[in-house]
Amino acid sequence: SEPRPRAMAFADLLESDAPEHVAELQWRLSVPIATVLLALLAVPLSRSRPREGRYGRIAIGLLVFIIYFNLLNAAKAWIEKGSVDPLVGLWWVHALLLVVALVAIVGVIAWGQSQYEAEGPLERSICLQVPSGGSMRRVADDLAAQGAITSAAIYRLGADYSRKAPQLKAGSFLIEPGASMKEMVEIVNGEGRS
Repeated sequence: SEPRPRAMAFADLLESDAPEHVAELQWRLSVPIATVLLALLAVPLSRSRPREGRYGRIAIGLLVFIIYFNLLNAAKAWIEKGSVDPLVGLWWVHALLLVVALVAIVGVIAWGQSQYEAEGPLERSICLQVPSGGSMRRVADDLAAQGAITSAAIYRLGADYSRKAPQLKAGSFLIEPGASMKEMVEIVNGEGRS
């Protein structure tokens, strides 16, 4: 008798056109694909807002995983029954998760950009000291400690993305109330020196 699809070698599954063999082959290929897609989705889910709990996004990630895994199981069963064309197979489930991950990543990028350009929380002017040989990381940490920015990471990413991090100047800089992170990056690059 023919072995069960789970017990068959990968090469034997490749040679077969039987629906249960195609379903098993696609299932085996799904494991590395799922690993990459779930890791991609973890990037936007790892972002948390200030004063939001560390584990606030775990429930969302767990729910996405459960839905994804159940859809893969259902699609595998549909292939085995012949309800779904093997060309469509499990690939539509991966495509769906890829779209969700890309939309989430674009959303996080748009959110980060809006935070970078939005009016800052600073209520009174401060004088920022940047020592010779200082770094954008140190500037971001100093600004966050003084309550001038909401996220040191967004500040650094914005400075890096705009290619202004290497242009950091040493000196004393006046940071006005409500200055955005974008404006602060421009200030510490030579404008607004006091």
